Amino acid sequence: MLVLFLSIFLITSGLTANAQDSDTLAGTRWQLVTINGDQVIGADYIAVALEFTDDSTLTGSAWCNSFNAAYSVTEGQMTVEPIARTEMACAEDYQGPEDAFLQSLQAAAAVDLHAGTMTITDGNDIVLGFVPLDRPTVEDLPFVTRIAYYLADDEDGIQQVFQLVLDDAANESRQITHAASDVLSYGAAYDGLGVAYVSNGQLLLQPIHDGEPEALASLNAEYPFGRPSFSPDGQYLAYPDNGVWLMDLSTRETRLLLQDVPLADGASNAHEYRLYSPEQFVRGSDGQAAWLVVDVGIWEWNTAGLYDLATGAFQMIEDELYTDLLPLYGGQALIYGNNAINGEPVLRLAPDLTAIETYEVVLDFSGLIEQAALFAEQAVEIAPGIVRILGSMIGPALDFTGRPYFDFNLMERTVLAVNTVDLPLSETGAVDTGELSPDGTLLPVYLDMAWTETGSIAGQVVILNLETGAEIIALEDTVSAFHWQP
Repeated sequence: MLVLFLSIFLITSGLTANAQDSDTLAGTRWQLVTINGDQVIGADYIAVALEFTDDSTLTGSAWCNSFNAAYSVTEGQMTVEPIARTEMACAEDYQGPEDAFLQSLQAAAAVDLHAGTMTITDGNDIVLGFVPLDRPTVEDLPFVTRIAYYLADDEDGIQQVFQLVLDDAANESRQITHAASDVLSYGAAYDGLGVAYVSNGQLLLQPIHDGEPEALASLNAEYPFGRPSFSPDGQYLAYPDNGVWLMDLSTRETRLLLQDVPLADGASNAHEYRLYSPEQFVRGSDGQAAWLVVDVGIWEWNTAGLYDLATGAFQMIEDELYTDLLPLYGGQALIYGNNAINGEPVLRLAPDLTAIETYEVVLDFSGLIEQAALFAEQAVEIAPGIVRILGSMIGPALDFTGRPYFDFNLMERTVLAVNTVDLPLSETGAVDTGELSPDGTLLPVYLDMAWTETGSIAGQVVILNLETGAEIIALEDTVSAFHWQP
């Protein structure tokens, strides 16, 4: 989703990749996110800004001091004249990072704009990384074609994968799989060219546009706990089968990452019981898949874990009920979920994916909604450092047909106004929300919902514009497992 968002930024700001000169940078403003590969987090993130003026001057503010210098850029090669800065007193914790930042800026030899980000190198290595300071809001974005998938019965009553294309001209659905028995779960590739699905004890790969499915693996589990997940670089496919397996799509070789611990007779091993399910891959600094987010079922609750593909190390967030993990731009992780059962309705931030349990509380929901407890059920990063939270609330005399949502700026630690989207009514009164679109603008709602054997929600799906509450489309069939193109 961030690639989509940042691509739109390039369109709306006029910046184009690989066309760097002084005129290209003039009038742009940037936020610092990395120094020599290290993330700049918390309050430090928003404090460091860089602006390129129209008169070939760069100016900005670091942790303690303001600075300016003349600069020039020709075909991506950058020169920065001696930097002048104020001489304000600086706390010890800030003096080192400020000096490192200004020294790296002074040593700039090249600048590159790519996918809405800016990197500055010293001729060999990337020394500084930036994201736009003036980011368009979701409401300002032009209409973007969105693709989603869902399960529904075909004309023979067999459950298949369907694709839904939403654009400004028409909304069209078409059948993707033609399995002989019900499709139980599926996952779509990031490039939109294939779907991996489970049917009749097999894991299969179906090309989106044409061709016969390829059988990838035989499965032992009667019902899949979770669904297949592709890596963004197209190298791997993770899938559940009494644990989490990893397939290298270039060789079709598989290996077991995590083995389930089933429940013994009489639940004598309840404290050891584990069900693992792949959620999503996370890229490393080289752009390749480096980690796998894993959902961990523990007795009557669940938590999140992170598997290191290189080392095999597995981290799990302990002692948190109904917890999810959202990898963020810049290598951080948001920890959230329906964990108010533990008495802490909060958002937590882990500064580094290598240590997800070293988190801090960045937002306490207390007081956000008067006389109500707020639960964070979904989170998407709609722009670097800005997450949209969708939840539910419990309290006296509340209208349970609505869902609260708000945007949270992780850098400034500020919440924009808490809004509520009203959900449509259903005949049975059973209504629940589906998966927010990656840009945080569209919300599928299940009407007359019920649970399937595989643990998915099924019902009549209506897709709403989250901002206006307007109906975008209502699907005619009873569907389940509605997911957006990653």
